[in-house]
Amino acid sequence: MPSPTFYFNSLVKSAIDYPPYYSIFVTLPKCIFRCDYCYSKDIVEDKTGIRFTINDIIDYISKANRKFRIIQAIVVSGGEPLLYQNDLIEFFEVLKIKFPYLKLRIDTTLALNIDKRLYDYLDGIAVTIKPISIYKDFRVLKNNLSAFPEFEFSEIRLTIHKNNYEEVFETFLNVKDLISENSKIRIIPAVFLGKNHHFGSFDYFTSEDEIGDILNEFKYLFEDFELIVDFENVKKNKQIAFLQSLF
Repeated sequence: MPSPTFYFNSLVKSAIDYPPYYSIFVTLPKCIFRCDYCYSKDIVEDKTGIRFTINDIIDYISKANRKFRIIQAIVVSGGEPLLYQNDLIEFFEVLKIKFPYLKLRIDTTLALNIDKRLYDYLDGIAVTIKPISIYKDFRVLKNNLSAFPEFEFSEIRLTIHKNNYEEVFETFLNVKDLISENSKIRIIPAVFLGKNHHFGSFDYFTSEDEIGDILNEFKYLFEDFELIVDFENVKKNKQIAFLQSLF
């Protein structure tokens, strides 16, 4: 049985996290990093005031799918899910027995040695690449990527702001040859939600042109991949900057 300390501290329904499937997105507390731009501070520090057990998740899916298979996927994020690998394996085993049609995905940094038994259950994975200087042992990321199987859903994410993008791209440069060409690369401009929502301060992008100029400079990094850029985040930052200018 999973540990009593294994629980989820948020749950939302989502139509975008595992396309084309309708999914639930759940988070686990704690992380090995404290990224300045992180918008999940309450989740990482376990201050959401919410706790869902495995049974809660199973009951939720069972009720939602009583008549139709509305929920067809579950995405486990954090924090860092790899802090709970044994519990996750047991959780996924139960899910696959009760809901064999359910697609399973984790969001991770791959900065911890991964238990390869997880691959037997996963249909998808999203890996967030960090600035190269903050890895405790960069070899762990490279070893994990070198043993990567092919997934139905595979996405490499680079969350960037004006202070970190060069280091994030340096990390990507050092691992790009280990990444399958079937993986999508997603550039995510960091969104500023207010200083109380983040672990640190950072200079965020407010112009699509700034992002375009940077990607043009580093286009050689992404030529072999399908590239997605979340320009919507830049629009959000632009709105925030405008509101701040009024006060």
